Amino acid sequence: MSMPVAKGDDSPDAEPLRARLRAMSDAELLAHGRALKAACDPFAGFVAPGIPLELREARLEFLRRRQARRSR
Repeated sequence: MSMPVAKGDDSPDAEPLRARLRAMSDAELLAHGRALKAACDPFAGFVAPGIPLELREARLEFLRRRQARRSR
């Protein structure tokens, strides 16, 4: 299965995740993203299947917020 690069995953499971990420403050989102990035480290051993999707969605939410701040 190929994963979209520029867009988020359009699976039904991604929408509750997006809602949860949108509800986070900027500081919470940043800390959550850093924790996910550390969990995806190939030297850390096992990576849970949902972690890469969650990391991608967190990055997209961060970029969306940054773009919104710049357009003000």
